[in-house]
Amino acid sequence: MSSRSLTPAHLAGMGFLPARAVSPSPHNFSLCDTGTNKDDSNGASKDSTGASKDSRKLKVLTFNVLFPNSTPGVWWIYKYYNCEQKDMSTCEEKDMLVASVSAWPYRQKLLRKIIKDIDADVVCLQEAWSDRSVSKSKDNTAKSEDKSKDTAKSTEFKANPEDVVAQFYQDFAFMLSGDLGYETTILSKGIIRPATFWKPDVLKDVGTSHQYRVLVKCFQLLLPSSASSSNSGNSSTSGNSNNSSTILAIVNGHLPGGPVPDKRVSALADGLKAAEKLIKNASSAGGGSAANGPGVAQKKNQKGQQNAPDGKEKSEQNKSENKTSVIVCGDFNTTEDISYRTLLPGGGDNNSESKKSDSVNACDIFLTNTEITPDFIEDGIPVCSKPKKHPFAPFVDCSLQDSGAKATFVVAETCMRQSARLGGFKEDRAPMDSDNDLSYREQVEKHLTPLLIQVLRECFEKYASRLGETFSKESPSKLESQEQEIIISTTMDSEQVKKWQLDVNGEIGRGTGRVFFEERRKKWEEEQAKKENTSSDSEEYKETLTFDEFCYVYLQDVREGKFFQVEHDIRTMRNGKGMVHEVDEVAAQKDGEKKKDSERYFAARYDRIYLSNQGSNPGLKLASCDVLVPNRVKTTSEEEQGFCLPNAWHPSDHLPVVAEFQV
Repeated sequence: MSSRSLTPAHLAGMGFLPARAVSPSPHNFSLCDTGTNKDDSNGASKDSTGASKDSRKLKVLTFNVLFPNSTPGVWWIYKYYNCEQKDMSTCEEKDMLVASVSAWPYRQKLLRKIIKDIDADVVCLQEAWSDRSVSKSKDNTAKSEDKSKDTAKSTEFKANPEDVVAQFYQDFAFMLSGDLGYETTILSKGIIRPATFWKPDVLKDVGTSHQYRVLVKCFQLLLPSSASSSNSGNSSTSGNSNNSSTILAIVNGHLPGGPVPDKRVSALADGLKAAEKLIKNASSAGGGSAANGPGVAQKKNQKGQQNAPDGKEKSEQNKSENKTSVIVCGDFNTTEDISYRTLLPGGGDNNSESKKSDSVNACDIFLTNTEITPDFIEDGIPVCSKPKKHPFAPFVDCSLQDSGAKATFVVAETCMRQSARLGGFKEDRAPMDSDNDLSYREQVEKHLTPLLIQVLRECFEKYASRLGETFSKESPSKLESQEQEIIISTTMDSEQVKKWQLDVNGEIGRGTGRVFFEERRKKWEEEQAKKENTSSDSEEYKETLTFDEFCYVYLQDVREGKFFQVEHDIRTMRNGKGMVHEVDEVAAQKDGEKKKDSERYFAARYDRIYLSNQGSNPGLKLASCDVLVPNRVKTTSEEEQGFCLPNAWHPSDHLPVVAEFQV
């Protein structure tokens, strides 16, 4: 796909109309504190919330928005919604509510309001596009050249670039038109793609690089710096004075999840190498040296490819050299959890522990120390085979420099995660290295707790049962009654499998078990092809499922981190009773009371913003950084009502993180 940026001018050419004005939602309130500067002197302007916005500050937003579910291919988003509304009296009412608030038109309105209220100069979105957003055909499938990336399968989906742009543009047209007016670039490779938006009157696009899981943009900052404003008095400027400019590289990443720290570090390293090259090119094109940038550009001068001034001449030129800053942000998917209470009123700012890092992870070490070595072990494996080093000055974690560590990801999965011996918790995690040598039952017993297996047994028997013969039974009143015997089979037949799939997925052939059945049918067809050469008898393929296979299907979901899907399906099969309720009953028997809502939720700090300045004359200085929590959490007792994401007033399972920088 071309790396050219999308602008509002492309609307007509691509056949899309400007986004409609968003009508107020039933949950119309101020979603976010924007953290803008309240002093409207020195040329400050007002943002959409009415707060003053300092023209010498740059605001950056990173936000994993959860895949747009505007096409049938992204159908599963409703399974993320943990709808336990106290005023919902029937399952049908809950289903109707979830279907309404999880639909893309509703989520899109909430998302637009959040982004408009924050009014950031740069918006880095993750999960802006998924390969499931467009239809797959044989022409779009090619041999994978690198099996170590997103998948170990022999084929990798290659989306048509025009299809990607068209669908992405439909989903986020509201960002590019009307009062928002951003320009954008979306990553041109991968099955999950981030996108970066920017205001063209604040930043000039000077370069792009597309890496595995990482989109790198390079900009020239058009905002006047504090120094240039003080030197220029009341005169207006369209950029930095003294013939200097700030070059800003932004690395927007959605790193792979699960126990793969080596892939996360590798993706960051590749992104920073690309940023180094873009900064070098931008500095050269601007006519100034890059002495304040990466060392590579300086070596080029030393080789004589550019005139390198010395003495007084060099000292004078340093005043006009480019300032260089690098921002790394996005969803780091690090396997570390943090207290849910950091999001409650007073839980973060007044908690001394929140100023500390929630735990040590490879990505943080690599960025803040500039280097990481093979002796660093995460998730039981070395993070690299040889030392990795990035070319920039040490990065700082912006949240830890200001508001402290706070959760950015809150879901109702704690009980589900605790019911599996892999995934979200490091302790008691069973290795998967030798799983291929184990039977389905052995793998299930190795990775799932007895309580979860017991619950899955109950679910399986619901579908594997059938009514037997009628028999007479004497009641306590001595009257005979006719009852039917319930026969529980060891295997679901094809009709029972269809009933299960319809209940949990709404349609046949998608979601839970799809890959399992596809692989099994392929093996069956291969066996049939061999039989046809030796026998004229043919068999009809029927989809059946034993209990061990049933558990194995859900084990695959757990391995992929789809805890939300397993919890949803269990609730569906058990009339609303999920693992959280099962754990509640165990806790009540043991301790005499149920878990509080906040103890049911899994919270983590996946989303971050890092800053690195090159040289002694920084381009950007951190002014503030915080997780933006909806005002609803601050003004109501979510401890009692329940607070997990997504829901009717927030469209994603992640919260936005915003940083402001003094230019």
